[in-house]
Amino acid sequence: MSKNFLKSDCGKPLLKLLKKSKKILKLQLDFNELMVEGTKCLAEGLIKNTTLEHLNIKGNVIGDSGMILLASALRNGCRNLKELDVSLNEIGPQGFQALCEVLPQTNIQTLVCNKNFLGDEILAFFS
Repeated sequence: MSKNFLKSDCGKPLLKLLKKSKKILKLQLDFNELMVEGTKCLAEGLIKNTTLEHLNIKGNVIGDSGMILLASALRNGCRNLKELDVSLNEIGPQGFQALCEVLPQTNIQTLVCNKNFLGDEILAFFS
């Protein structure tokens, strides 16, 4: 579903898909426009999903708010997720810190977070 001009209003169908699907292992949503509203529904669907292993939401302009929603979803469900790509999403230190705090509670083995706005202050988190 990459590069399909999906907007935030596709969040509700994504929520329904993730809640009901028992077979989807990989979801490619890169380079759409989910924004925070679409990410909110996506996160809610992830909490209910028990099969998804790979999620790519690269280039969806989710920002810190969207990343915080996803981090919450990872904390509360989506236990099978092994790969996550959140590159090119205008994520700053606040969103990245929320993700880093929840990572030890997940099964994520591969995290791609290229070309965001993490800044030097994120290094303090790892110190």
